[in-house]
Amino acid sequence: MGFQGVTNTIHTLYAARKYCFYDLARACVNYLENNVCAEHIFSILQTAINFHEDRLLNLCMRLVINNTSEVINREDFKNVKKEIVVMILEQDVLNAKEIELFDRVMKWAASDCDRLKISAVPLNQRFALGDHNFALIRFPAMDGKEFATQVLDSGVLRKDEIIPILNVIMQPPGDKPNLPYPCQPRRQPCLAIDPLDTASVASSEITFIGEWRLHRFNSFGHIAVQSDERPADKRGFLGECKRSCSPPPRFNVDEDEFEKIVKNLRQLKRLAIDEAHFQWNKMHKANMNAHYR
Repeated sequence: MGFQGVTNTIHTLYAARKYCFYDLARACVNYLENNVCAEHIFSILQTAINFHEDRLLNLCMRLVINNTSEVINREDFKNVKKEIVVMILEQDVLNAKEIELFDRVMKWAASDCDRLKISAVPLNQRFALGDHNFALIRFPAMDGKEFATQVLDSGVLRKDEIIPILNVIMQPPGDKPNLPYPCQPRRQPCLAIDPLDTASVASSEITFIGEWRLHRFNSFGHIAVQSDERPADKRGFLGECKRSCSPPPRFNVDEDEFEKIVKNLRQLKRLAIDEAHFQWNKMHKANMNAHYR
């Protein structure tokens, strides 16, 4: 079955769901899953939310995570529903600077004020987003200069909020005071090795490309590379390839690095299998005890 573009497919899906044409609806969803892209990301994401299509939703959020800066700088971002803005702010992994995220969210809030027919003053912008959702912006993780020149000038923070955030930004790393705003910076959706830290990657499908082969891996957590496995002559040994707006990420690595990564992934897979067996045995034992009680 052929479909004429994403927009027409979404309209067809609405009609198919309304009149219970389930096979047609499934075909529409399959088409959307294969055509998730930045150009139509918000319309597809909203469709996934409306129809509770979890797989489609995950594909959309994977694209948002991997290409956050491109996505939030789209002109149609200001027209999305608040639930999508909140979903983005709730992510621990995003490919954009916090100050950029703040700027785009405030522009969305100003646009929402226009829809609500209220003036787009700072107090109303916070009202449009909601204080609980506003607290998802990680002000303490921002650069001090950016915070002083952009956030303070915007006037969205109250005076009693500014000093504690500035104290966190200016003090050396260590114990953080109890603030309503998260202090931990968001992670980037790629593998980057720091001399003192392990590497981590967002949940997604990752492809590692060696000289003669590739390895695909579905990550549902972190990929950690131990310090004794890192090449000593490199700060970051995984260079992310340039990619289009569509996930998943792909990494070029040499053969030695490829072997170390595959070894690591095998160990993670074994741990995941062991954990699954443990959980199954635990559930089975509970069911048997309940049955013979």
